Amino acid sequence: MVSEEGSEFSSDMGFFMNGKDNWPGVSAFSRAADGTITRTGSTFFGPGDDFCAVWPLFDLLAEGHNGWEPNYRYS
Repeated sequence: MVSEEGSEFSSDMGFFMNGKDNWPGVSAFSRAADGTITRTGSTFFGPGDDFCAVWPLFDLLAEGHNGWEPNYRYS
């Protein structure tokens, strides 16, 4: 896990919406024997994804998440 603060990492990984809004996500990497690092996959975090433990709990509610979405703020 890394933080991109003070770098262009999020931009390099494509985690910006509309070219300006930072959006949370995850990338997986693999290092070859020669030291080459390759990104093997990536995805955004958001409602209904398998990475947020709270979404399966919301599914247990009578009305599910009922349109609720998290409010991401980055400064």
